[in-house]
Amino acid sequence: MRRRKLEQPSNDIDAVFASRNGTWHFPGNVQSRLWHIRQLDEYADIDAAKDQLGHTSKTVTERHYINRRLVLPDYRAATERLAPRSDPADESAIGL
Repeated sequence: MRRRKLEQPSNDIDAVFASRNGTWHFPGNVQSRLWHIRQLDEYADIDAAKDQLGHTSKTVTERHYINRRLVLPDYRAATERLAPRSDPADESAIGL
């Protein structure tokens, strides 16, 4: 919040999330935008999101609103080979 406050253009109302005109956002407009965003199918493209949010550039939409899905490989099999889980019965045999 502090970083946003410092980085945005100053406004007369000292708001962190002022409109592009430096005024308050109308709650109904914000709620409507959020409702429409929630209704977007997960396969909606960046242009649809950009248009819905009223951005002139896809860069702003991507930077602030597009969630990047973090898909990582499943390394469980490899880690199991490196450090196999021991049988609880084996632990008592080695004094653990």
